[in-house]
Amino acid sequence: TGKVNVAPNTLAGTYTVVYQITDKLNPTLSKQATVTVTVEPAPMIANDDNGSANGLTGGVAVANVLANDTYNGSTANLSEVNLTQVSTSDPKVTLNTSTGEVLVAANTKAGTYTLVYRIEDKANPGLFKTATVTITVTAPVMVANPDNGTANGYTGGVAVSNVLANDTYNGTTATVSNVNLTQVSTTNANVTLDPATGAINVAAGTPAGTYTVVYQIEDKLNPGLTKQASVTVTVTAPTIIANNDNGTANGFSGATAVNNVLANDSYDGSTALLSNVNLSQISTSNPNVTLDATTGKVNVAAGTPAGNYTLVYQIQDKVNPIPSQTKTATVDVIVTSPALAANADAGTINGFAGGTAINNVLANDNYNGGQATLTNVTLTQLSTTNAKVTLDPATGKVNVVSGTQAGTYTVVYQIEDKLNPGQTKTANAVVTVTAPDMTASNDAGTINGATGGTAVANVLLNDTYNGNVATINEVTLSQVSTSNPKVTLDVTT
Repeated sequence: TGKVNVAPNTLAGTYTVVYQITDKLNPTLSKQATVTVTVEPAPMIANDDNGSANGLTGGVAVANVLANDTYNGSTANLSEVNLTQVSTSDPKVTLNTSTGEVLVAANTKAGTYTLVYRIEDKANPGLFKTATVTITVTAPVMVANPDNGTANGYTGGVAVSNVLANDTYNGTTATVSNVNLTQVSTTNANVTLDPATGAINVAAGTPAGTYTVVYQIEDKLNPGLTKQASVTVTVTAPTIIANNDNGTANGFSGATAVNNVLANDSYDGSTALLSNVNLSQISTSNPNVTLDATTGKVNVAAGTPAGNYTLVYQIQDKVNPIPSQTKTATVDVIVTSPALAANADAGTINGFAGGTAINNVLANDNYNGGQATLTNVTLTQLSTTNAKVTLDPATGKVNVVSGTQAGTYTVVYQIEDKLNPGQTKTANAVVTVTAPDMTASNDAGTINGATGGTAVANVLLNDTYNGNVATINEVTLSQVSTSNPKVTLDVTT
């Protein structure tokens, strides 16, 4: 055919082919010539590439850098070219020369990186083309979502277990291993974020209210990349209950009617204490019935009249001194009167001489467990069976007037509580009035019958009346009989 052929994969260069022509008719006649053949390399083009990958997870940014490169007018492939990495702006961004992939390692910071690669013609070693790959490494998507929670302000506690629980990092729940957590602000210093756990804590003794904590999450892989969110914290007040009380006290001696009004009141489910509530008296129906705000006692002063009294008190939350955290209750106090007992008395007196038959009717009467006295009772005579037998209310004595006939007489008396007028007791004082002792002794006398006269000057001289010589002022003298009508008694002398 006379063609000069060049075999595939022939290195570029200038080659010569010497050929000869021989006359077929005259075989000995021939001529030679030279053919100069220039073999050119295949056209090779390396085009720049670009790609992107998530810096957290890493991955393939460019599937094959050769995909847009050409060799001899067709897509270059590794059977025709040698692929090498010339340089990279980050060692985590690399070229896989066996596949053409540009790889981004996991945990590569977000940014724009460049990688330079080279393709070399396998048929013509030393024939190169270079290109640049621009790789955009993206930061993981980070979302901080608002939170809300509740805690008891008295006890404190965790209002939100972890603010990160509803935040996302690269599509999954954010954790303190991949973000830095910080508190930006709070509307109450008692409501704070624990950056080590993500918990929103409420300190014990925090007033009730709604508070806001602003927090920030920052990508640990890409410092400076932040998101913020707000946590709304509702701090509740402790439940406070004031219950009514009742008690009893002796009005005479006074006493504590209720030991502690707080004992049946509750604060946050437990017994209310003066450490968590302010205690105050609102009103009382008797100024002698009062509340001791330092102890919770309801005291009844000595000398308080018997009756039913009412005291109103208030408890107020110390942490939340507001109307909604103020409760009132009523204490019903029964003030009892002292026990009063009037006991019967008895006495004896000589009716002739008279005097005090009973020294003090109160001596065996009782008032509040002790002896009744004129300082605590009013003494009154109600009746007597003899006007000469009477009670002296100023002393308690039962007196008998001298010259009172012998007999048994009764004085009815009353004692009345001075503290509680109208409370009375009565008793009888029985007085036996005795007659004076009287003795009549025999007499003897002598007289001249012719002349007659006084045989005995006074028969009473040896008689006695109440221990003394009887006289006609005290006794009535009468003649009972005589053995001779001429011998007679003069009853007047």
